[in-house]
Amino acid sequence: MAAEALVRFTRVFGESPTRWIAYGIAIGIASGLGAVAFAVLLELATHLTFGMLAGLPVVHPPGDQLLQLPGEIAAEPRRWLFFLLPTLGGLASGVLVFAFAPEAAGPGTDQMIRAFHRERGKVRGRVPIVKGLATLCTLAGGGSASIMSQRGSVVVDSRTNTLIIKELPNFIDAVIAIIEQLDQVG
Repeated sequence: MAAEALVRFTRVFGESPTRWIAYGIAIGIASGLGAVAFAVLLELATHLTFGMLAGLPVVHPPGDQLLQLPGEIAAEPRRWLFFLLPTLGGLASGVLVFAFAPEAAGPGTDQMIRAFHRERGKVRGRVPIVKGLATLCTLAGGGSASIMSQRGSVVVDSRTNTLIIKELPNFIDAVIAIIEQLDQVG
């Protein structure tokens, strides 16, 4: 069915300059659907790792939560797991990449330049999928991500045992909720 649609598309647009508009629309729709799928999978994975395993509810800034997820938050927070999750996420990410697409290691910039110049722009089909899954593992484990915005910053004053937090108003509630979960005696 998809092959027939592609053949029909080629017949209709052929060499018409309009075909580039149609290609752009199709690529935009596919990219948007991929981004939505990634965001939903990331929210599910984060809920599983931090919410259900570590017992630390994931607090989203207003308007950022996509789903109302089922599942019990662990009764007692496992704070030790909060510090272990980034290691486990990074380990899972590394195993995925090196087992299924070693060329996807690292940020990928060098590999894309090499593919463009030496491979005529060809990249194995599994590379973007493996890279996406590895990114999900890393982010769901709490690595390479922040609950803060790009404008936010945290400074630790060890003399007074104080955190100095500068953040946008719609992110500050999430930061405060995490601090309240972690900063408990016992």
